[in-house]
Amino acid sequence: MFTSARCIRYGFGDDHRPRREIAPRARHSAMPGIFSTRKAARGWLRTSSPLMMDGLVHPETDPRWIRLADYPFRVGGWLRRRDGSHAPFRHVPDVGVIDGNGAIVYIDYVPVAIQRERADFDARVEALRELYREDHGISYVVHDERHIYAEPRFSNLRIMRGNRLDDVDPNVTTAVRVAVLQVFLPATIEAIVQASRRPGADGESPGAMGRVLSVILGLALIGELEIDLTQPLSGRTKVFECRTAKIGG
Repeated sequence: MFTSARCIRYGFGDDHRPRREIAPRARHSAMPGIFSTRKAARGWLRTSSPLMMDGLVHPETDPRWIRLADYPFRVGGWLRRRDGSHAPFRHVPDVGVIDGNGAIVYIDYVPVAIQRERADFDARVEALRELYREDHGISYVVHDERHIYAEPRFSNLRIMRGNRLDDVDPNVTTAVRVAVLQVFLPATIEAIVQASRRPGADGESPGAMGRVLSVILGLALIGELEIDLTQPLSGRTKVFECRTAKIGG
């Protein structure tokens, strides 16, 4: 998929190089960093700020998005000012995400305070949305603290990110999968723990809540299950069948 002309043009090819350079030691308000992810062609993304670093947790833990790209594309256009005049602008989005059907979203991470300081910020966002949509068939959004740090979702996603199936005994993963089949979803994590302890379950019994939770979170990361992120993770957390097609891992 990532060898298609569309993927390569819009920044998702295997040989992608960012269209904007972020110095390792940028000055002023920027605080560059490295975000490790298996969804990037080179295994990591360069971030320009802590807000971007935290914002990437969302697409990283969402199985819909199968590849992430930092500073994927460059466009130019004209911005209509409040006085009616027009000014040229260039734009490179912070990150791009693509799903298994080829749908692309470009994202900028901009703090609320900076949005309020820029008189033409809203006009610029609308101009970019129209440009990307009309000329490239791409969606464009701006994320800030209100979206990124909404709780308890953000804390839950950070926990999810640290629970990959690669780090779990395969026998435990199999036992949890069998337990999920034995309960009627939606069900609580506690109910799946109890089902995993029943005689006759294939493989090793996971036993402890922590191990079962790790597998469930890992299955959610690859789109086999969905979990309720509107409450802090616990034994009472509801687990659902995946309501969208599994398109990536």
